[in-house]
Amino acid sequence: MVINSDYEEGIVQSAFDLPIENEAKMSSRLLRDHEIDCVSTELDQVKCEMSSLKNKRARLRSRLNQLRAPTSSLPPETLSLIFQYACQLPDAIGDGDPHLPIILGGVSTHWREVAWSTSLLWTALAIEARHAQYASASTLSLLRLYLDNIGHRLLSLRILIPEEAEDGDDDTEWGQDDIGISEVVGLLFQNRTKIRKLFCDFMWPRWWDGIASHFNKTGSLGTAVFPNLEYIHLGVEDTPDLSWPTEDHGLKIQLAPRLTCVSLIRNAPPLPIPLGQLTRLILECLPIDQCMTLLKDCPNLTDYYCRKPGFPAELVPFLDEPLVLKHMKCFGWTFGDHDWDQLLLTRVHFPAILLFRLQEDYEDYVGHVSSELDLAHELFWPKLTTLQVVERVPNHFPFTDKFYFTECLPDSLKELHLFDVKAEESLQLFRLLTWDRSDKKNILPRLASLTLGGKYVDKIYLSSITGEALLDMLRSRHEGSEAKWKTHTRLGRLNLRCTRRCSTIDESEKWRCRFAEWQRAGLQELVDEGLELVTTDSEGVEVVWKKSASRSTFIPDVDT
Repeated sequence: MVINSDYEEGIVQSAFDLPIENEAKMSSRLLRDHEIDCVSTELDQVKCEMSSLKNKRARLRSRLNQLRAPTSSLPPETLSLIFQYACQLPDAIGDGDPHLPIILGGVSTHWREVAWSTSLLWTALAIEARHAQYASASTLSLLRLYLDNIGHRLLSLRILIPEEAEDGDDDTEWGQDDIGISEVVGLLFQNRTKIRKLFCDFMWPRWWDGIASHFNKTGSLGTAVFPNLEYIHLGVEDTPDLSWPTEDHGLKIQLAPRLTCVSLIRNAPPLPIPLGQLTRLILECLPIDQCMTLLKDCPNLTDYYCRKPGFPAELVPFLDEPLVLKHMKCFGWTFGDHDWDQLLLTRVHFPAILLFRLQEDYEDYVGHVSSELDLAHELFWPKLTTLQVVERVPNHFPFTDKFYFTECLPDSLKELHLFDVKAEESLQLFRLLTWDRSDKKNILPRLASLTLGGKYVDKIYLSSITGEALLDMLRSRHEGSEAKWKTHTRLGRLNLRCTRRCSTIDESEKWRCRFAEWQRAGLQELVDEGLELVTTDSEGVEVVWKKSASRSTFIPDVDT
């Protein structure tokens, strides 16, 4: 076989040129990679510069917005006062606390600086625990933020536990960010000097062991556990037996030396509460014998309210000697338990009482009245010679089937507020309160304000007798010679409230106070003469009647 020499030389030459060509290609590739890296680096630098410029632009825009905003020209002191007014901090925080200081602080840097430096905005907080055993970490952070920003002021705190989360069983699954409720309690004890008011509607029984431990640890130091606590509200479930260091009076004072107001639901707590220093006590759903015992053990009370009491553990009521409540100004009691009512009416005395409230009762509570109890009422009310205000709230127990109640009230009474007034009772009340009748003596000569709430208002509209009785009563208490008003007080305010009618009534009529034209004209004349008349519109909102443009012109109001 003959091989071409030129072909051979080409093969040889290619073999020698191959490494050189590969090396050139590699060098070219490296050069391109280097150039790409350089460009990428420059792009990264540009991105950083753009990000920096964007942040600078955002800051400038924020600053410009603040300068443009009218509030930015306000001094911090003025803006702080506006914040305080906007927050309208309540003494007792209800559900749904919006945490307004945090919202205000999120508007702008200027607002945040003012909100964070205004300690008064952080004095009231409601936090919600997800369960009786645990809460979210954000809840703890929120509490810590308020405690940090409150400065030298004191905190009013409400701890909310949803009813569906009150079951504290051990099988409950915790979330990833949940913390034990003991950490919340621990934080409170760490900041115990900053607590002024504490509200908790549900106290899980197992909490008390931890509370007792903190109490004992703090009390052993010889200092008050809550030195600035003034008000405590507790919903107490089953109360376990706890071991406190001692039960002497010194320890009770040591718990909270400034505590003056206690509100309890269902049970008394297993705490050594300093009863002797309390001035205000509110009880709801406690056994009625506990209510009476606490009343006896708090000699300095000025305000006491007993609502919806439970059945007593001690069936036979007993007081060693008459109970004189010499400091009591405002008193509320749920009538309905015959024996305990009898004890109150015959053995408890109120030499300085100003307000007496007939509290509401359970809807299904079954009480009974008797001639003996009726007599006790007849003798009890006239003895309250300092009494100025009587309130009978809705859903009260009808402790008597007679109408002597109003007639027996003392002459010192200035305000009478009655709810659940029935049609028959309203007519009787109008006749009893009418002066200058030949068959009745003048009662309640100092009465200046009268509130009557109920469905009786329809009786005024439908019955000319009741309507005339109302106008006669008002005229007798608003007209007359000057000699009459030297010993009597004109009725200055009348509030006729219509409670919701049955579902068969047209929706627009369920709340509205209806009057015949002649009744409206008579009422308007009294308003023109100075009577303050308040009724309800179709939505149940209070409407204050206005004076006519002239004494001879009657201007009806469709809502009244």
